Amino acid sequence: MTHATVPALEGSAAVQAPDERPFRVTDACAAHCVFCAEHVPRRTPDLATDAVLDRLRQALVREVPRRLVLTGGEPTLHPRLPRLVAMARQFGCAEVEVETLGLPLVDPTRVQRLADAGLTRVRLTLLATDDTAAERLTRTAGVVTAQRTVLGHLAAAGLAITAQTPVHQGTVAELEALAGFVASTAIRRWRWQPYVADGPAAPRDLHLDTRAVEAVLRRAFASAQAAGIDVAPPPGRGWHWCAFSPAVQLGGLSVPTSAGGHVHVPACAECVVRTTCPGVERSLADHRGDAAVAPIRDARRAAWLPVHGGGRDAGVGTGGHQRHDLLPIARATDALPGMSAPRAAEPVHELVLRIVHACNQRCGFCWVDFDQPAMTLTDIVARIEAARVAGRAPRIAFTGGEPTLHPQLAEAVRVARELGAPAVTLQTNAARIDATLAQALATAGLTDALVSLHSADAAVSDALTAAPGTWQRSVAGIGALCAAGIEVKLNHVLTRQTGPAFASFVAFVADHLAHPRLQVSVAVAGHIDAGPLDPGLLPTHTELGPHVAAGLHLARARGVRMVGLTHPCGVVPCTVPDPLAAFAGHTLGAPAEDAGRLRDGGVKVPACRECAFDKVCFGVRQEYSSRHGIAELVPVRAAAWEP
Repeated sequence: MTHATVPALEGSAAVQAPDERPFRVTDACAAHCVFCAEHVPRRTPDLATDAVLDRLRQALVREVPRRLVLTGGEPTLHPRLPRLVAMARQFGCAEVEVETLGLPLVDPTRVQRLADAGLTRVRLTLLATDDTAAERLTRTAGVVTAQRTVLGHLAAAGLAITAQTPVHQGTVAELEALAGFVASTAIRRWRWQPYVADGPAAPRDLHLDTRAVEAVLRRAFASAQAAGIDVAPPPGRGWHWCAFSPAVQLGGLSVPTSAGGHVHVPACAECVVRTTCPGVERSLADHRGDAAVAPIRDARRAAWLPVHGGGRDAGVGTGGHQRHDLLPIARATDALPGMSAPRAAEPVHELVLRIVHACNQRCGFCWVDFDQPAMTLTDIVARIEAARVAGRAPRIAFTGGEPTLHPQLAEAVRVARELGAPAVTLQTNAARIDATLAQALATAGLTDALVSLHSADAAVSDALTAAPGTWQRSVAGIGALCAAGIEVKLNHVLTRQTGPAFASFVAFVADHLAHPRLQVSVAVAGHIDAGPLDPGLLPTHTELGPHVAAGLHLARARGVRMVGLTHPCGVVPCTVPDPLAAFAGHTLGAPAEDAGRLRDGGVKVPACRECAFDKVCFGVRQEYSSRHGIAELVPVRAAAWEP
């Protein structure tokens, strides 16, 4: 087993019942793993007594966790295990799981008795994909053959399965093969557990130099995720922030670890996240010292750690890129008094892939982490294939950073269309797009582009993007895309500085960029994840309102098509003066109940239900409401808005 020294449940009573608690059933084990901290006989005296029942009863009287994990040793060796499961359910545990290598469960009657007693999930320890490799690790013959049989019994009994693998020098070489093995089963949750040398008998030389094996970890991680498998460490058991290089290279595995048993090494003194990071697991620190860490000195990268490592945007894809799959719209949560309740809806089938993080501009309102590696073409194909496996053939959006920096962009577009994407969007600043690239993208199957252009004035734009000369190239790129037959939507971000010139921007579009394939959308610069670079650029909706109204009136008069104005980062209609007149003739967002949900939730007040724009308005972001409140939301009491 992998948890030979997990503490039993009989600790001091807690004031509030925990979400999960382990309970050590027995020290007896069916194997003799080389990495185990304790090597006990196959049989122990406690297997012949009812003492374990009394221990569990006493523990549950003190507190009842939502999830009880029965561990050991090998808990399935204990003949009282079904009674333990039944007792836990009777006391009110919503879930009861057993942690096992699986060998005793080759008998299907044992599995069925556990299912009948109320067991909900099995955590199956996987170490290798063939018996020979597994025997080197467990000193036990036939482990993998037995596990294949057990998986069938578990599926037949209707039990959910989580795979778990202790990641250390003995198992790291097996991870890629294990990814394929797990993908061939019904398992969709795989927990990678960093090695901890519990107790004096535990080998110290099994600790990994994570940077030395990073490529192996990344390939296995990518392979599993491409198959739709959720790969993550157990709660509180992830690698320390700087275990990988760069610090968020494998962000889905780097999460804040539990403080117990962790220490700071001397090199941690140089790290900007020292006060929030609990440090390095003690036995790893003892074994590798300062070599275990790579102090983080970049404040922006540090700010991104919670995002990459399991914060709001927890789904981190292969190579450190983020997953931004759009989900159903959710109304406000209870984060502020007076907010309305969530409202469910159907998903929008668009897969947004951040194929590069690098960018040739540095917009002051941007929030992207520029230092993460690009997705390979293999990564991109795997993500699209995974969407297909999940029963979706979504439209694809390639974003960045600046996706035209990807050397295989046209090939990625072509493959996306060949894999069934009905449309492919490119989110770009167009500064690198000329007639040749535009035609190549059109030939590959690009259907439309969302092009960032934030001012009608070259000097203002170049200052905002910190990239002199790119405004002129972006304007030329927009023309090239339209000429190649690609639909173009300008994405004009309103900041505190550019908002007052919105009408001038509309006039510039009408005079210099007008084209049958071109339309304009706007976004309001705001806090997203760990951004922006320059918070001083962020406006309030109310201060933008008059300028938005002036620009919309002019757009209608000059024939500039304004679309998607109320997307999740867009305009809030009730903050615009005389909004019924201002928005007349323009296209707002898709109905809120059918559109993509903000990861942080859209905030509205209950009275928004009576607003003429309720069905097309997302409200404000939670991040915005936490800074500015929700007093700006004053419903427009009129007949429902019609375009």
